[in-house]
Amino acid sequence: MTPQSPVVTVAVIDDHPVVAAGITAWYAAADPPVRVLAAGPDRSAALHGPGRAVRERGPAGGSPA
Repeated sequence: MTPQSPVVTVAVIDDHPVVAAGITAWYAAADPPVRVLAAGPDRSAALHGPGRAVRERGPAGGSPA
């Protein structure tokens, strides 16, 4: 990566740990590397950070939006 290359950052959201790990590895091998800021099974991992995920509730009887 050159000093002027932008840093690309992402959150990896997938409920299958193997898929999330594969995507994270794929991003790390990119040129320039893609920085993974958060990863987890739902968007709360990206919103609240690793180890601080809060189970989100969707509408009554529904899934999280």
